[in-house]
Amino acid sequence: MVARVVNLNLFYGKKQALFDINMNIKKNKITALIGASGCGKSTFLRCFNRMNDKIANIQGLVEVKGQDVASQDVVKLRKMVGMVFQQPNVFVKSIYENIAYAPRLHGMIKNKEEEEGLVEISLQKVGLWDEVKDKLKTNALALSGGQQQRLCIARALAIKPKLLLLDEPTSALDPISSSVIEELLKELSQDLTMVMVTHNMQQAKRVADKVAFFHLGELVEMGKSKEFFESPKEERTRAYLNGVFG
Repeated sequence: MVARVVNLNLFYGKKQALFDINMNIKKNKITALIGASGCGKSTFLRCFNRMNDKIANIQGLVEVKGQDVASQDVVKLRKMVGMVFQQPNVFVKSIYENIAYAPRLHGMIKNKEEEEGLVEISLQKVGLWDEVKDKLKTNALALSGGQQQRLCIARALAIKPKLLLLDEPTSALDPISSSVIEELLKELSQDLTMVMVTHNMQQAKRVADKVAFFHLGELVEMGKSKEFFESPKEERTRAYLNGVFG
C-alpha cells in the first residue's frame, strides 16, 4: 500500500467539503476518482500533496509511504508526490530545462552526463524522446498541447515520485492526444502508483484498476473497475452511472 486516508474531513471556513473519507491506495495501480463537478474529488486529490493547506481546515490522517503528510516538509513531500494538472503547465524554459530543473534543485544529479541521461530516460518514458531529441533547447511552449502534457508527465517522473496525482490530465486535449496519454498511463502503472481525477467515465473504465465515486463530499463507493461499472453496490452509484444526475 502506497497511501492511505483515515477519517478525512475538510472544511472551507464553516462549509464542509469532505466527509469522513477512508481509502487505501494500492501500489502500481491507477485509482480513478469520479463524480459530478463540485463533489470533492479534486479537493481530495490535493490533500495528498498539501495543496489545500492555506485555504482549508483539514482533519484526519493522510499517509504516503507510511508517513503522515501533515508532518512532512512540503518540498520533500512534493518530491515524493508528483502532480500533473488539467492544463499543461510547462515552464517557460527549454524542453531540456523542464526536465532537468527539479532533479537539479533536489540534488539528485551528480554531473552533466547523469543529468543528460535522466532527461533522455524521462522523455523516453512518455514517448517524446524521438520527437524532441533534436530540439531540446527549444522553448517548451512550441510543443503541441498533447506533447506539452506528456512533457509535464515526464517532468513529474524525473524526480521519481512514489505517487503521481493527475487532475483531469486529458480534458484539455483532443481525442487523439487523450488516447496517447491514456496508453501512456497504463504503461507507467507497471512501475508507478497513480490517483487520477476524471470527469470521463469511459476513460475511468479504460484506464483505472480501481474506481472511487464521490458525491457531495462523500466517498459513496470504491471497487475494482470492472465490478464497479458492471455491478455497483450503492443506489447513488447506479443512479450516477445511469445518468440520473451529474
